Amino acid sequence: MGYEVSVVIPTFNRLEVLAEVLQALEHQQGAPPFEVVVVDDGSTDGTSRWLRSRTFRLPLRVLTQENRGPAAARNTGVAVAQGEWVAFLGDDTVPDGGWLAAHREVHRRQGDALQTAVIGYTRWHHRMRLNPFLRYINEYGLQFGYALIQDPDDVPFNFFYTSNLSLRRDLLLAEPFDLRFPYPAWEDIEVAWR
Repeated sequence: MGYEVSVVIPTFNRLEVLAEVLQALEHQQGAPPFEVVVVDDGSTDGTSRWLRSRTFRLPLRVLTQENRGPAAARNTGVAVAQGEWVAFLGDDTVPDGGWLAAHREVHRRQGDALQTAVIGYTRWHHRMRLNPFLRYINEYGLQFGYALIQDPDDVPFNFFYTSNLSLRRDLLLAEPFDLRFPYPAWEDIEVAWR
């Protein structure tokens, strides 16, 4: 079966939350044909074993690699993705039921342009321990600066967060994530800047 979208999820030691992410993906409504590619980036909590022992109600591929960071894990996922589009989710980002359909609709409205990336609102997962300050910036959209976006159809590159993002796969094949960013910080914004 041909997939329109490949959902790529890099993960590292977040099995409990990742299970919720996958359950939410099983219940997507109105979504285009999609597959899920989970790239286990060297987890030590049994993530790969658990994923392979389960049956999911969606096409799921599990890849494992030594811990090289989220940039490398995303590049691995993009390399094997079969969809024309790639949608990234964080392993702690539980999507709403219409998440993928909403991303696809924006791409359609934009005419499926090569350079179009769609970002979605990201909030910390409810299990994350948040001090009062982090809870405040999470609840009011300040964590990722969403309140600063003036034109939702022309968002600057510094809002290119791979916790909830979609774009054409061929763009990422031509401009992969820079492996010199071994930690989950700025590797996504850097690829958007290029």
